[in-house]
Amino acid sequence: DFEFARKSVSLGISDYILKPVKKKDFTSMISKMYLKISEKNKKQEYYDYLEDFAQSRSQQLKEHVFLNMSQNIKPADGEIESLGTQLGINLMSEPFMLVETDIIKTPDEMDYTSYVVALRDEVCEFVMGLGAKLETFEADESIYFYIYNVDKKIAKEIYDKIGRAHV
Repeated sequence: DFEFARKSVSLGISDYILKPVKKKDFTSMISKMYLKISEKNKKQEYYDYLEDFAQSRSQQLKEHVFLNMSQNIKPADGEIESLGTQLGINLMSEPFMLVETDIIKTPDEMDYTSYVVALRDEVCEFVMGLGAKLETFEADESIYFYIYNVDKKIAKEIYDKIGRAHV
């Protein structure tokens, strides 16, 4: 029946057995299916690994470039373009500010990690509320905010609220 065959193909059939079913044919088909599924799972695991690897490299590149910028060290050729591509922005032409907030002392009622998370969240909420976009990273005892999509008015509000900035 052609309609049955057409429906089978549309459902993704990869093999078939004719009646009467022979044990050897059935075992062979199951083995092929098992190998096919195993290969698909291995490929997915590899793709997941590559995605995680790329994400971690992206984070490392972001931290490296922004930390160098905060220390007035010129990024190496291609680093800015590569990071801009990863972030989906043109770092060469987009107005931005880099804000460094030092964590000198935490409030007595908070541990260091909780304080850093709360401070980062508060700044992110404030900056995004002004219509700017940002990327964050931490190094040593500082939190850095790379803030873009800013004009002078927004930059002043951010600077007044947050702290020292590299513009």
